[in-house]
Amino acid sequence: MVINLTPHPIILRDGDGREMGRLEPSGQSARLTETSCPAGHIQAGTVTVPLETKSYGGVEGLPPAPDGTTFYVVPLLTALAARAAGRDISDLLVPGKQTRDANGTVNGCTTLARLGG
Repeated sequence: MVINLTPHPIILRDGDGREMGRLEPSGQSARLTETSCPAGHIQAGTVTVPLETKSYGGVEGLPPAPDGTTFYVVPLLTALAARAAGRDISDLLVPGKQTRDANGTVNGCTTLARLGG
């Protein structure tokens, strides 16, 4: 079983870009805790944009490693943070090779991936 712990559908596509299936969000999200603090402003062309400093903490919403037949799709940063914290991540998957539409916008993936070394 594969459970999507991201807040958006994971659209699975074949090598020709056709949708083969989708993993809908489970309603539970695994993510990093985040804090932000104002850090002034920055000029971006003709617009002055507020700037902030972000800090990321531990992983929240990630169930314990299951029995080996259940896998969780999580954001890449969440999987990296879980590994850095010493969690067994053999049950964690991330979207793999991305596919893009004619405008270059990501519209799915052709693989799911496990983190290596």
